[in-house]
Amino acid sequence: MSDLELAIEPIAQFTLNHDDPYSRLALDRVMGAALDAYDIRHHAARHHEEQDERTAHQEALYAALAAVGRAYAASALHQAAAVLIDVLDEETFMALGDTAAALDLNVVEDLNGANGTGEDDEGPEVRVFHGADGWVFSFEPGTQPCTINRIPEGRQDCTDAAVWKVVENHGMHLTIGTWCDGHLPDEHRHLAPRSDS
Repeated sequence: MSDLELAIEPIAQFTLNHDDPYSRLALDRVMGAALDAYDIRHHAARHHEEQDERTAHQEALYAALAAVGRAYAASALHQAAAVLIDVLDEETFMALGDTAAALDLNVVEDLNGANGTGEDDEGPEVRVFHGADGWVFSFEPGTQPCTINRIPEGRQDCTDAAVWKVVENHGMHLTIGTWCDGHLPDEHRHLAPRSDS
């Protein structure tokens, strides 16, 4: 087996994964972008363009893939340059790094450690979305109710439209809540967009 063959084992070293905190931070960033793109496109396709569920799902998948393609290419080039540093000349090494940074600088900085590890964060990354027609999820029929109806302590029978969606990225899992305007938690209200998305 040649030096080059030894250098590329295992193939996982070229992909984003949870094996080290820097790669995990980059993976969380990319997953967040994919989920955002999927949710936004699916909602638009179903509720604004009135497409059937299958077409909306396909459109949303295309959007998610488009949102992360450059990030995965950047990651692969960056990791390849790092792994193959001993067999690449300086010009090729620099060209791979420059190309990776041009594709997705944030992911390259995550992998280099420039953005920390994310492990010292005080809580999950939170994103808030507004949908005037409410929110429909593919795994559950109908418009989602206000999450206040599902909370055991202080449970209420809220019938107002759940126009807010709050997505909390905890790294290894997501939590999603749908809230009416009156019950949107105060700690998330400052993150709410000022106009419909």
